[in-house]
Amino acid sequence: MSDWRDGPLPFFLLAIAIIAGASAGVGVAMLISPRIKSTLGWKLNNPGNIERGQPWAGLAPEQLHARYATFIAPEFGIRVIAYLMEKYANVYGLNTVRGIISRYAPVHENPTDAYMSNVARALGLTGPKVVDMPFDVNASMKALIKAIIGQEIGYGRNPYPDSVIDEGIALARNPARVAQVLANPSILPSASIQFA
Repeated sequence: MSDWRDGPLPFFLLAIAIIAGASAGVGVAMLISPRIKSTLGWKLNNPGNIERGQPWAGLAPEQLHARYATFIAPEFGIRVIAYLMEKYANVYGLNTVRGIISRYAPVHENPTDAYMSNVARALGLTGPKVVDMPFDVNASMKALIKAIIGQEIGYGRNPYPDSVIDEGIALARNPARVAQVLANPSILPSASIQFA
C-alpha cells in the first residue's frame, strides 16, 4: 500500500520550498552537469565564449585564458551576448537567425548550420526556410540568449536560471545598473545561487 510520500505532493512541496527560498534570497543549489562545469565558458563566467580584446564591463582582474575573456560573474558574460545581439539587430539590421549566428559564430570556427537550426528551434521558428525568417530580436532576447548559451556551453541546454539571464539583459540595457553592480557584485542573482 502506498502512502502520501509516494505521490506528487512531496515534489510539489519541494518545488514550493525552492521557489520560496529563491525569492527570499536564500542560496538555492542548482545541479549542473559535470560536462557543463568542465567547459571554458562555465569556468570563465563567459557562457557566450566571448573573445578577449574589448574592455567589457565586469572583466575579472585576472584573465584565465589566452583567447576567451574571464568575467567576475556570469551576468557580465551574458550582458555581452545581449549587447551584441542588440547591436546586430539595431546597428547592422540583422533580424534572421542566419544573419545573427553567421556573424556571432562564423562558419570557419563553428558548425554554423547546426547552430542556426538549434537556435531557430529554440525560438519556435518553423518552416522550410526557418533560419531566414525575420524575427524581433529585442522581443526574443531571452530565448535567443538561452539558445546561444545552450549551443556554446550547455550541450543543448542553458544551465543558468532566468534571474541570471534577466540580470545580464538588464545590464546590457542600463549602464547605470552596471556601475551599481560593479560597486556591489553581491547583489547579482548568481551571488545567492549555489551552483552545485
